[in-house]
Amino acid sequence: MELGLGATILPSLKPRKDPQDVTSYRPIALTSCSFCNHGAN
Repeated sequence: MELGLGATILPSLKPRKDPQDVTSYRPIALTSCSFCNHGAN
């Protein structure tokens, strides 16, 4: 069984920071959880 390991990285602007400055963002990783309910009873 092959798992689809990977993530989509999205920038999230930090509060009260300049949106024109690249250091004002933090990376947020969105991952798939297609197997999260496996074995949950």
